[in-house]
Amino acid sequence: MTYTPLELFKLFFSDDVLQTLRHHTNKNARKKLHREKKYPWQDLSPQELQKFLGLNFYCALLKLSAVQDYQEKNKNKIKLASLFLQVSYQGIIFLVISWNIHVSDPDKHDCLFHLKPILVSIQDACKAFYQPRQNIAMDERILATKAHTGMTQYMKAKPTKWGFKLFVLADSSNSYTVDFAVYTGKWASI
Repeated sequence: MTYTPLELFKLFFSDDVLQTLRHHTNKNARKKLHREKKYPWQDLSPQELQKFLGLNFYCALLKLSAVQDYQEKNKNKIKLASLFLQVSYQGIIFLVISWNIHVSDPDKHDCLFHLKPILVSIQDACKAFYQPRQNIAMDERILATKAHTGMTQYMKAKPTKWGFKLFVLADSSNSYTVDFAVYTGKWASI
């Protein structure tokens, strides 16, 4: 079966996951507004969240170092990005959503609370949409990040040295991740 990029995205980020992300982002923004943060906010619609996520993927492909770089007009690549941002979204709204995006309930905390809803969804999708072959293996992987958390690990033997350490169950024939657990400083399952 052949999938479009959007169909593949929706396998791992279902409508329920996007609804949860939208709900928690709106809740987080309202919570910050009560603490006197001064910026415009109206609850995100599903379409606005989809635009925001699409712009994030698009901007990640260009690999510029700062959001402000996408509004520069001196290079062809950046000119295209700036035009895309202007046509698709107002720059200030993009930044305000970036400040408020929240994957989990902002009132509940554990060491993975920011990521847990998406991690669980991705785990379920990994198991549901692929049947591993006969040879499976347990391995360690690093998920690259620039975040400064107590969970960031350094592994000198890996191509990506810094990031979140994952224990993965993978199909040996093609490296597909069947299941995973995030290392939090002690054995933990999600």
